[in-house]
Amino acid sequence: MKPIREMSQIEVAAYVQTHLQAQGVSVILSGGASVAFYSDNQYVSADLDLVCTLFTKQRIIEEVMHTLGRS
Repeated sequence: MKPIREMSQIEVAAYVQTHLQAQGVSVILSGGASVAFYSDNQYVSADLDLVCTLFTKQRIIEEVMHTLGRS
């Protein structure tokens, strides 16, 4: 696996989604990053909006993000 800093925006989204899914958290990509993906980067977004598809305890998401190096 390549370092996160070398990943494209969609690769980072997939990386985070994979780790969340491993803990039973289902998310979909939304917002500007999804527009960037579907427009072949004709629109640029600097963030990722991942929306939970089911109710999820915030603690679980925080734990996953902490393991990925985010607090």
